[in-house]
Amino acid sequence: MTELVANINDDVAGVTAALGSNGELILSNDTGAAIVISNDTNDAADITAAGLIGNTYFGYLSLSSIDGSEIELDIDRDDATMSMSALHDFGFNASNGSGEASGDEVDGNAITSLDSIVINDVELGTVIRGNDSTLTITAADVAFAINEIKDQTGVSATASTVVDVEIDMTVAITATDFVSAVTLNGVNFLDSSISGTAVTALTSINNLITAINNSGIEGVQASLDPTDGDLRLTSDVGVTIELVQTTSTSLFTGIGTGSTTRGVLSLENDEGGDIIITSNATTISAGETALAKVGLVAQGGSEQAIGLGLSVTTVENANVALSRIDDALDTVSSVRANLGAFQNRLGSTISNLENVTQNLSSANSRIKDADFATETSQLTKSQILQQAGIAMLAQANASQQNVLSLLG
Repeated sequence: MTELVANINDDVAGVTAALGSNGELILSNDTGAAIVISNDTNDAADITAAGLIGNTYFGYLSLSSIDGSEIELDIDRDDATMSMSALHDFGFNASNGSGEASGDEVDGNAITSLDSIVINDVELGTVIRGNDSTLTITAADVAFAINEIKDQTGVSATASTVVDVEIDMTVAITATDFVSAVTLNGVNFLDSSISGTAVTALTSINNLITAINNSGIEGVQASLDPTDGDLRLTSDVGVTIELVQTTSTSLFTGIGTGSTTRGVLSLENDEGGDIIITSNATTISAGETALAKVGLVAQGGSEQAIGLGLSVTTVENANVALSRIDDALDTVSSVRANLGAFQNRLGSTISNLENVTQNLSSANSRIKDADFATETSQLTKSQILQQAGIAMLAQANASQQNVLSLLG
C-alpha cells in the first residue's frame, strides 16, 4: 500500500494520496474536482485488487465563519418553487449554527442495519413501523428512535408536517358518493356522522376546517393559511398527511387524485455542540440513499472543515488542523485571561471585606470591652477610701477608750 501511495503522488497530478490510521488509502485534493477511479478497460477486478472501488467521487463544500458567528443555512420559504432538495444539492442541511439541523421529508422507507446511520458517533439502528418492516415509516417514528439514544448523542429530534392545499370554493358537496370519495388519512371527514358537521356548500373554508378538526384525525390539525387563505394541515408530531380524492370530486385543486406529505426532522444538540451525521454504508451511493431516508445529507461539525476530524494526512488537512488548534489555544488563552481578571476582582473584594470585618470587630470590642486602666484606678481609689474610713473609725473608738480611762 505504501508503494501505491508513492506511485499516486508521483504520477497523478492534482490528487494527494495518504495512508489512514487504519491502513486505508485516502485520496484528496484541494480544488473540489471529482476524483475518478477506473482503469483503461474499467475492469472492476483490477481496481479491487488495488484496494480501490471504481467510482466518481465528487467534492464537497466547507463553510467557515470568519468572525466566529453561527452559520445559518435555509431556503426561501416564501418561494413555492424552492424545496429543501435545492439546499441538499450543495451538500447542506438547513441549520442555524452547528448545533441545529433540519432537512427534507423522510422518504418512508424502513431504516435497516445496512444503512448504518450514525449521529455523533452513535449508530441509529433499525427503525420500522410497529413490527412490520414493509410499512412506511413516519418522521415521528424516526424522531422517536433518535430521542431513544439522546443520552448518548446529546441530540434531540422533533418532527413536523405542514401541507397547504388550495380549495375549490365552487364545489357543491351534496352527493353521498362525493362525501365517501374524499379522505384525510383514511377518514371521511365530510361525513357528518363522523365529524358531526354537515358540509354541504363551501360558502366559507371555516366550516371545512371545523369538519376536519371534529373528525378526530390523530395528530392532524386544520387551520387557515394566514398568507393566502388556503387550507393548512399541520402535524406537530410528524404524522404523514395523506389526502385522497377521486378525479370527479376535485375538492382539493392541484393535487390530482391526492397527495402524500411526510414530515421533516429538526435536530438540536441540547448543549449547543455539534451535530455530526454520517452513514457507514458500504458505498457512497448507499450512504446517500440511507441518509435520504431521514431527509438529511451528511454533515460534519465545526471542527470538520476538511475530511473527518483533524487529519494530518495531507498538507491541506494539516493546515486546517493547525488552524483549528490555534483557534482552540486562542480560546483557552482568552478564557484564562477572563478567569484571571475575575480572580483578581474577587481577591480585591475579599481583602476589602476582611478589612471591614476587622474594623467592625474593633468597634464592637470598644463598645463591649471595659477600659482596664480606668477601672483599675477606680478600684485603687475605692480601696484607699475604704482603708481611710477604717483608720478613722479605729481612732474614734480609741478616743472613747481614753475618756473612759480618765473618768476611772
